Amino acid sequence: GLSLVDAMDVERIEVIQGAASSLYGSGALGGVVNIITKSGSYKDDFFVGGSLISGYNSVNNGGSGRLSLNTGASNWFAKLSATQRSADNTQTPDGTLENSQFKDNNISANVGYKPSSNHEFRLNYQRFIATDVGIPGGNPFPATAKASYPEEKREMFSIEYRIKNMVPYMANFSAKSFSQLIERRVELIPSAEAIVKPDGDHKTNGIQVQTDWLFGKRNYVILGVDSWKRDLDTRRTKEIIPKNQIIGETPIPKSSYQSFGVYAQDEITLIQDKLNMTLGGRVDQIKVSNEQALN
Repeated sequence: GLSLVDAMDVERIEVIQGAASSLYGSGALGGVVNIITKSGSYKDDFFVGGSLISGYNSVNNGGSGRLSLNTGASNWFAKLSATQRSADNTQTPDGTLENSQFKDNNISANVGYKPSSNHEFRLNYQRFIATDVGIPGGNPFPATAKASYPEEKREMFSIEYRIKNMVPYMANFSAKSFSQLIERRVELIPSAEAIVKPDGDHKTNGIQVQTDWLFGKRNYVILGVDSWKRDLDTRRTKEIIPKNQIIGETPIPKSSYQSFGVYAQDEITLIQDKLNMTLGGRVDQIKVSNEQALN
């Protein structure tokens, strides 16, 4: 979800319209929204830089602060940034919007190193945590009901190695491994007699190897293989206050989604700057499994 991405850490957002399944997998039949976060950069000479940004919103007594530090040289860079935000209930012309408070913080770090002119090594880490996030109910919710996220967390780590011009016609070779954990903790209070707490952990691990080829000025070919696995673990407790009773449930069985794919794409220039044609395809083996769910 976009709520687990720090907006101040976003460099740009790419929207790829139409089918992009050959490169991005079967989930990209309708297109891709690619969120690219800020990264460090190389410069000819050694440099050190930084920025500090803060703000205040009177409508919800909200404060925010962001610190960013950058350093590097011609063959290495390092970047570290941190964001902190908090807000009380929002004030509207109709009064206070109850249960609209939130707190969150984000840490982002990335390092790059070039052992030679055509080799590059990169590390990337992101951690986003939100606590006490209220969900304003509106008219569908009973006046006494309350919903909130006591905690949400996203933690991502990736490591990548790139080689340029390794063999003739191969413009780029890259090997990447990544891991992401998303934790959601929810608290629902439908009435004074019950409290429901659904929890879910989403773990994704994967690898990708890709090569980019240039055959003359008309053919840009991408060949690659990727494999990834997502594990889901959910829990839910219902506390019945008058009966002093707690019921444990598994709303969704422990499950996993595993994918292994081989893909290829050829971008062909038919008429320079006027007409291009893209041919691509992929073959995936997908395995979905789950355990039994017991009350």
